[in-house]
Amino acid sequence: MGDFLLRTGDELQIAMAAPVIVPIVQKAVPLLGSSRSVTAIRVAACLKGDELPPALRVPVPYVSPPFTVGGTGTFVIALPPAHFTSSSRNGLSFLLKGAMFPVTFTVQTPATNPVPVPGAPKTDPVPTKAGTGVFITRNTTVRLA
Repeated sequence: MGDFLLRTGDELQIAMAAPVIVPIVQKAVPLLGSSRSVTAIRVAACLKGDELPPALRVPVPYVSPPFTVGGTGTFVIALPPAHFTSSSRNGLSFLLKGAMFPVTFTVQTPATNPVPVPGAPKTDPVPTKAGTGVFITRNTTVRLA
């Protein structure tokens, strides 16, 4: 039957595993479709590569208690094949809503404790943080396989 085609304005919702907090993903982040030739309900369709919104392609701040000074990191999304069409347009598959998927946050600059705490590390020792992601779409019309 297929799944709903994602397009500009649909959203990526990321939930990080506690205690990690990434402020920019406390709310869903809008996607930006890059298709120049295909639209869904008069809005640009999302292609493979559009799954990570521009605002999340750069290092973003995070905090992780017990560290009191935040650090930065970047998101990595490795979507399973069910999130893409089998056919493509100009060599790129279309992006589909699909199910929940894993998200990784890779620390670039670790969070720190400026005041030493006995028995605790000064910097966040965990280089990657786990989370989950899901796409939210308002498209209830256009489905692709």
